[in-house]
Amino acid sequence: MVSVLPATSSQAVGSTFQVNLNLSGGEDIYSVPMQLQFDPHVLQLVNVDAGDLLKRDGKEATVAHRLDDNGMLTIAATRPPGAKGVTGQGTVCTLTFKAETPGETNISFVRVGAKNSAQMAIAAGSNTATIHVK
Repeated sequence: MVSVLPATSSQAVGSTFQVNLNLSGGEDIYSVPMQLQFDPHVLQLVNVDAGDLLKRDGKEATVAHRLDDNGMLTIAATRPPGAKGVTGQGTVCTLTFKAETPGETNISFVRVGAKNSAQMAIAAGSNTATIHVK
């Protein structure tokens, strides 16, 4: 299961805040590709940082992202080539947003999955977070 935490949040216009993309119940997790959608008129993406999950054994993880104009965020979080997968739960990445205008938006997963060290797909469920900007 991949979750956006916190699941609900209230922010003031102009504030900067973070949400974590956490994975629970992972076994032999090598990479976590995902797509999320949010309203780019309400939120501005500032940064995407690697979390602790994929680098918990001391090996560096890479997190690449692309943001389309319509608020579609594509993220690929991956362990180094040749590394074994990790097991457990933790933060895959942390998203930093700026609250742009008053309104409400969901941060919703469009696609989410995981791959093990043999590059086999692992099913992963997800949730939706709601952000209120005042």
